[in-house]
Amino acid sequence: MAGAAINGIKARMRSVKNTMQITGAMELVATSKLRHAKVRAENSRAFSDALSLAISDIARSSVMRESVWFSHPEKQKRKTLCIVIAGDRGLAGGFNANVFRLTASIAGENAVYLPIGKKARDYFRYRGLPEYEQTVGAVTDVNVGEALDLGGQIAREFAEGTYGKVLLIYTRF
Repeated sequence: MAGAAINGIKARMRSVKNTMQITGAMELVATSKLRHAKVRAENSRAFSDALSLAISDIARSSVMRESVWFSHPEKQKRKTLCIVIAGDRGLAGGFNANVFRLTASIAGENAVYLPIGKKARDYFRYRGLPEYEQTVGAVTDVNVGEALDLGGQIAREFAEGTYGKVLLIYTRF
């Protein structure tokens, strides 16, 4: 009887050791993926910053004050379109929760949501919040062509007065 218990303990120790090896290998893979994602994010930041600066310069020009793209007081009463970009998976700490908390604090009562990412889609559908007529699935499924088409459609609807404000809500790495 004592021999069977010892064999059981030894088997359990082997199992724990194997699990530790597998976990270590998974950690190495995750570290490598994170490093590559970090490099991609940092490389795109220069483009994003330059684009933000250019948009700010254009918005300050006197010509823009008369444009349909500039904020007019009567537009503030219309619907707000919130484009919310969140993750496709959970277990990301506060990543998705922070995006949803920010959205709730700035969206207002008369908001329509365009969720991008599986977690965002599930969040808004579960709460029964109004969604934009065109939906987007996983973040990884969005390509440049679809983004341009969707952006053009949203710009047309904004110019027509369907929306008084369009907010893009995301996290900054």
